Amino acid sequence: GVRDNFFELGGHSLAAVRVFSEIENTLDCRLPLATLFKAPTIEQLAALVRDGGWEKKWGALVPLRPAGNKPPFFCVHAVGGNVLEYNDLANHLGNDQPFYGLQALGLDGRSAPLTDIESMATAYLNEIRQIQPHGPYFLGGRSFGGTVAYEMARLLVEQGEEVALLAIFDSYPNGWLKLCSDEEAARYRKEFRALRIKRHLENWKGLGIKGKAEYFLNKAKYKSRKYENQAWRLTQKLGVGGSQSVATTIRGIEEHNYMAVRNYVPKLYPGTVTFFCAVEEICPEENLIGWRRLARGGVDVVDVPGDHQTMIKEPNVELLAQALEDSINQRTKA
Repeated sequence: GVRDNFFELGGHSLAAVRVFSEIENTLDCRLPLATLFKAPTIEQLAALVRDGGWEKKWGALVPLRPAGNKPPFFCVHAVGGNVLEYNDLANHLGNDQPFYGLQALGLDGRSAPLTDIESMATAYLNEIRQIQPHGPYFLGGRSFGGTVAYEMARLLVEQGEEVALLAIFDSYPNGWLKLCSDEEAARYRKEFRALRIKRHLENWKGLGIKGKAEYFLNKAKYKSRKYENQAWRLTQKLGVGGSQSVATTIRGIEEHNYMAVRNYVPKLYPGTVTFFCAVEEICPEENLIGWRRLARGGVDVVDVPGDHQTMIKEPNVELLAQALEDSINQRTKA
């Protein structure tokens, strides 16, 4: 129905890409996926298109829940660049907790995407300060977004601002091995590789025939994605990419973000990292050792259910939201 809510029907980012691709193809207008927070029904989307509201200037800051009397929480997008996956997390927080997402610049298909972590951190802070000029700040990010949030927090402290909470949702501490000697980095890589193989074998042994097949296919899918990334980079170098659409723009954002973390060389952060650890991940020790290397103030570990993907989805996201709210409340009182 035209008044059914996209999110209440179980809508997610992949479905949103399909919907907005059809809107672009049929009506020749490019809508940001974050429009769904403002207009989650067909009726509301139609009104935006009819009134020209979709032509407004794009920005990084997306108000998922701007109301509330607590300090706002700012959460950076994952590698795909959009913030739709944070809808459930925001809704499970208390009514008095403002929540803003930070989406990637360049999603409009017109402006150039940012290609390094430092530029993203600077651009996102400029928009955050339009809402909150001074600290204490409450920042976070999942996966790729944790690296950008880390750099944002580091810049804020460097500028004399207070960061009350830096919440990292199962993000790899990108670049930390670059701060080690060659011998130390090689030793860590060897240890983590052996640990991952050991745990994969343990998981494999405990599965039935169907489970073993699904486990293998999931790992093969991850491996094939690496080859897709290499193919995309080659087409960009050769200048033979296809026409721009919602889907190809998002794919381009992903690839630029992958390259950004590969090139990132972090500096040490004087504060504390609060690491929300997905307990079903195969090798959480690798993340924790890296973050402890980067954060001079130490790492507070908060265990949450699920793996890297499912921690942000129902039913696990409700417990993640409670853990985040507890952390915010503790830092607010402090």
